Amino acid sequence: MMSVATVVMVVSAFLNPEVRTLAWLAVVIGIFVVSGLISMVGRGIDPAVTASMVERFGLFTIIVLGEVVVGVVDGLSEAERDPRTLAIGVFSLTIGFGFWWSCFDFTGRRPPRSEQPGFGYWLIAHFPVTAAIAAAGAGMVDLIAHADDDRTSTATAG
Repeated sequence: MMSVATVVMVVSAFLNPEVRTLAWLAVVIGIFVVSGLISMVGRGIDPAVTASMVERFGLFTIIVLGEVVVGVVDGLSEAERDPRTLAIGVFSLTIGFGFWWSCFDFTGRRPPRSEQPGFGYWLIAHFPVTAAIAAAGAGMVDLIAHADDDRTSTATAG
């Protein structure tokens, strides 16, 4: 499955943006469905989530959350440091800490439910969460850089 997803991603680089987005959506949905099927009872595969796996997914999330802090620091280093910019920087860090708190207070360090197909859904559910955290961190650079503008730039708001 991973090799098929890799080939689709490489081929999608040569497609127009609308078709590329549909190809990526198909890969994500395909992986979600296949992982759910693999973890179904009676398939002969017993995917056990170990404590090590839970810890590694938590560490990966911490690394991505660190990118939020890096985004804020990068934005503050590029922008003029006036009260509005600093306030947006502090607010951005608060959002990052909120991600951290929500992630690890509600889901972090918890293995998936024991009934099937919990493993597949647990595995795949981590990717949109970390992608959203990374996107927020990237957007914070632009928010801080344009703190004195009347509106958020189209690239960040869209």
